[in-house]
Amino acid sequence: MKLTRTLNWRNLFFELVVVFIGLLAALQVDDYRQQREFQQAQHRYLVRLNEDMQLYLESTDEILGFLVEVRDAMEHVWNSLQAGELVNGDRATFEKALIYMGHLPSNPLPRSAYDEMVASGMFSALESVELQSAISRLFATHAFMESNFAWWRENVLFDERYIDRLVDYYDDPGEPIDRQSLFAEPSRRVRFDLETLAADREFRNAIYWARDTRSDWVEWNQRLRADVLAARKLLEEELGKAGDG
Repeated sequence: MKLTRTLNWRNLFFELVVVFIGLLAALQVDDYRQQREFQQAQHRYLVRLNEDMQLYLESTDEILGFLVEVRDAMEHVWNSLQAGELVNGDRATFEKALIYMGHLPSNPLPRSAYDEMVASGMFSALESVELQSAISRLFATHAFMESNFAWWRENVLFDERYIDRLVDYYDDPGEPIDRQSLFAEPSRRVRFDLETLAADREFRNAIYWARDTRSDWVEWNQRLRADVLAARKLLEEELGKAGDG
């Protein structure tokens, strides 16, 4: 009788061990499956993020070129006002500054993939701290630009409205001004009297601040582009590792 009870306890113990090992194996398999699904979803988000950055870069070069041209044109107007004559006799550049006084094109960076990664915890789970830092930096730059854009935009529109009483705009398709492919309307020109503009204190001040606004906007767009390029380089390296794996 005693021997029988001993054998029963031993069998029960072995059965419990088998059940425990089975449960542990099942949990490990389930954990592996969930981890695998998480990594696959994380990879898909990174691919989307990479595509978002590529879309931004494809459009930003043209916009940046336009912004730099108008910034330099504003500088030309300022220098001409100080000199009391058109610097180098360059009327076309002077007109360009007046025409595009109120134009401040924005090139938002798509951020849905990034926001979804943050909300799902996939961003914080990235193994590369360097990649995390680079992506966080570029979206911090973008957020700053977005939060201040309304202020920059309000300033250039105010300046544009003010100079309306000092100049005359007109279309002149016969003498096109190269505006690349950003606009499709007929070529625009401006009639102005340099002495009148130079003598107007508020106009001179408007140009002064327009130079500052344009310089800021160019600088921040260049900074964002550099941040995107740096983050994208790391991101493509990370995607390359995932592909090799």
